[in-house]
Amino acid sequence: MGDGRDWGRARAVMSCAMSRAAAMAAGCDGGGVDRALASGAMRARALDDAMAAESGACAALVREVMDAAVAADGGGDGSSSASSSAALKAMRARAVSELETRAKTMRALADARVATAQGAYDAVDEAITKLDRDLAVFEEAVRARDRSYDDLAVRNSGALGDADAASPASGGFVGSGAYDAPMANPNEPTYCICQQVSFGEMIACENDDCPIEWYHFACVGLSVKNKVKGKWICPTCKKRESSRR
Repeated sequence: MGDGRDWGRARAVMSCAMSRAAAMAAGCDGGGVDRALASGAMRARALDDAMAAESGACAALVREVMDAAVAADGGGDGSSSASSSAALKAMRARAVSELETRAKTMRALADARVATAQGAYDAVDEAITKLDRDLAVFEEAVRARDRSYDDLAVRNSGALGDADAASPASGGFVGSGAYDAPMANPNEPTYCICQQVSFGEMIACENDDCPIEWYHFACVGLSVKNKVKGKWICPTCKKRESSRR
């Protein structure tokens, strides 16, 4: 009849949907998915109960016909009468008709179960697809932000000219206050003279006693195209060393 295969497919699809839902990232707005899965699970349980009832009714009907056949046969001694044989034949015909009707009902229940499971799977798949799109947009925004700050570092580095008072070599800072701070988690650690989070190209001061340690290229006038060679000491530490002499 195909009911077993349909029922197995429905269970497999629902299981896959639940697995994909569990795999979604923590913190994702999954309220819609949760509701869809909860509703689908309730409908699936109702369909399971209805299928079990139909299956039980079919089994009871078959047992009834078999018991009647044994009784019509005189308990197995071959003493059945013509009237009992005719009654048994009519009973079998009715049972076959009822079984066919119940089989159609079970097929409809199996189709509904498959549709319910597919709906849950589609809800999860749509949510994951949206999450993937949102992550791609976010990652591109981060890359664009980093590129903009790297470009700023190049412009700052090229604009130094003879402004020695503003150069890292003389203890000055070029990029501080020249840009808006990127949006970030308030709990994320901050660095550099600008006291902002890590982004773009950064460099570490090699003075072990440096109070800041990490700096954005743009804030200290370094260029991403001309990498620093050798030991790099930040302007703050250079000032401190000069004042001690």
